[in-house]
Amino acid sequence: YLGSDGAEWAKQGVDYFPGAVHVLDPYHLNRRLIEAFWHDEEAYSGIRQAIYLGDWGKVEEILGGAARRVRGAKRRRIEKLWQYLKENWSGIVSSSVAEHLGAIEGQVQHNVARRMKRLGASWTEAGADRMARVLA
Repeated sequence: YLGSDGAEWAKQGVDYFPGAVHVLDPYHLNRRLIEAFWHDEEAYSGIRQAIYLGDWGKVEEILGGAARRVRGAKRRRIEKLWQYLKENWSGIVSSSVAEHLGAIEGQVQHNVARRMKRLGASWTEAGADRMARVLA
């Protein structure tokens, strides 16, 4: 599984790894949902349920209704979410097959990279793999 925040360059990684499946990272999806629906708990709950069920028609219905009820910046955030969901739908529905994605950027940077670079250490490939698994 190739997890990403939805950036196009990251999704293209499946072209380089035969059999890989793109999965949208749940953290980034939830952040986008909250940004768009912080003011509308009913729409937020409804869209989360529709996403969980993989029902794109219901997602669009909720987004359309929510966008009609607001104006200005709130509407723009909903429209931006709509585009994000459309561009990443295949990675959202494939998320249900991945139990979890493993390490994320921050964890790799703060825990794994710091430990493995400390004091100019050098690693064999097998040793680096084992250490990264322990740290992650």
